[in-house]
Amino acid sequence: TSGTVFRSFMNLNVGEGDHLANRYGVNLFRDGVPNNIDGYTVTGYFVRADGTTIVINGTASGNRAYVNIPAMCYAVEGSFTLTIKVNGSSARSTVRIIDGTVINTTTDSVADSSSVIPNLAALEAMAERAEAAAEDISAFSVYAEQIAGDDYRIVVEVEEAGT
Repeated sequence: TSGTVFRSFMNLNVGEGDHLANRYGVNLFRDGVPNNIDGYTVTGYFVRADGTTIVINGTASGNRAYVNIPAMCYAVEGSFTLTIKVNGSSARSTVRIIDGTVINTTTDSVADSSSVIPNLAALEAMAERAEAAAEDISAFSVYAEQIAGDDYRIVVEVEEAGT
């Protein structure tokens, strides 16, 4: 009844690419008694660090209003603000504001004990090509064959797998 909206300034970090990993909500009370909001509309407004607002359809159950956060909300690293609003027959109210941060948990560069791999996707593609080539051939040899005098040609012999 006071109209107070609680804003959570929390050190809430989530990883980019998370999908429905976080559910945010609030329990609603009127004069200390659970306020049943069945039939009300719950909407979340997730403002990403790039300024894009993502509208999220939420759920009302008993006195609880909550939203499940979709992956597109976590697509941009940086600070976010999530606002949860409840809309009923007689009122529309902001019931919760949550601030947090999306953190990158991976990059294209991967370090091992001996080197840095500059692009993980390129390395995986190269390994797949090498595996395919290994299936196509089991052995090959390269040698120089004298044609005449000082002239040579390079000869490559390939033995196909299974022959």
